[in-house]
Amino acid sequence: MVSSSDILHGKVLIVDDQDVNVLLLERALAGAGYVAITSTTDPGEVCELHRRHHFDLTLLGLMRPGTDGFQSMDGLTAIETDAYLPVLALTAYPAHTLRALQCGAKDFISKPFDLAELLMRVRNMLEVRLLHEAARTHGRMLESLALTDPLTGLANRRLLADRMSVALAHAQRNAITMAVVYMDLDGFKKINNTLGHSAGDALLKTVARRLVETVREGDTVARLGGDDFGIVLA
Repeated sequence: MVSSSDILHGKVLIVDDQDVNVLLLERALAGAGYVAITSTTDPGEVCELHRRHHFDLTLLGLMRPGTDGFQSMDGLTAIETDAYLPVLALTAYPAHTLRALQCGAKDFISKPFDLAELLMRVRNMLEVRLLHEAARTHGRMLESLALTDPLTGLANRRLLADRMSVALAHAQRNAITMAVVYMDLDGFKKINNTLGHSAGDALLKTVARRLVETVREGDTVARLGGDDFGIVLA
């Protein structure tokens, strides 16, 4: 879940060619409790600012001298490689709203601003953005758990099999050799029975660390389960 505090700490960029609009938006957001607000009237700064700060939401004026919001959205799309563009388009021209949405903006609001509506749209968009980020983080965690051993952080059996297939194909294609090592720990069950599972877990972590330190960077060390380890030496 995304809390109200998370939303109010979301990083917001305000972009408009009119100082009065920027000031109005800054005051409205600050008055609503937002604490991470950046603003600019220079369209050339938009992409670089986003690269540096990874804003959760950009309030983007569509028409500005020298460039326009559509060009800025093209630049932001290139940065946001996950295809999620956190842009709330600001426009005084109703004809531009559809184009803004087609270019990737997630929502729009018309000028002159209805501040109550603007604040609600900002809050909703930040909530969606933060939920999107939380889902991505959760997805990466699940992906990592699917391929790694949760105790030692080593590759698991599934990832070892994949690395082994790649190494075998490479060896066959280049007429070179590779090796697969299987090992287990003698007397490991006795350690668990006498010292407890926490001591056994500590030992497994130590062995995992020493194995990783011993092999080359391109080799793969895996825990297959229990006290069983496998190593692919490419």
